[in-house]
Amino acid sequence: MKIDRLISIVVYLLNHGRTSAQKLAEEFEVSSRTIMRDLDSLDQAGIPIQSFYGVEGGYQIMDSFVLEKQVATSHEYDWIVTALEGMASAYASKSLKQTLEKVQSISHTRDTAVSVDLGVASEDDKINKQLMLLQDAIEKKALFDFLIRIVMMK
Repeated sequence: MKIDRLISIVVYLLNHGRTSAQKLAEEFEVSSRTIMRDLDSLDQAGIPIQSFYGVEGGYQIMDSFVLEKQVATSHEYDWIVTALEGMASAYASKSLKQTLEKVQSISHTRDTAVSVDLGVASEDDKINKQLMLLQDAIEKKALFDFLIRIVMMK
């Protein structure tokens, strides 16, 4: 959906700074021309997009622009970021990465002492395949059953 991509482009530029149209096109899996139209739409909507030419050229949002609306406290956003980072360490999903970037853009502090690394789960291809099947089933709103196995270690 175009509005989702526009919001994602704003978040991406806020998090990454100056970025080429080609890089944005690759990131959002659209053509460079579509990115140019999207940047024009953002500019018309009042998002201050700057363009730079040359080898170091690209597009960025003016430093003075800040996303203001928040639905949670900074501390709550830190917990959300921690959970998303943990999930991202185990599951390679472009959508998950983009969601993490969106939340990071509105979470300005990172002073939580908790870090969750689920990267060990990504070492097992079987787990990654199961996560992909689960995601696919959720997206298709399919019913599914699964068995939870709890292993007690001494």
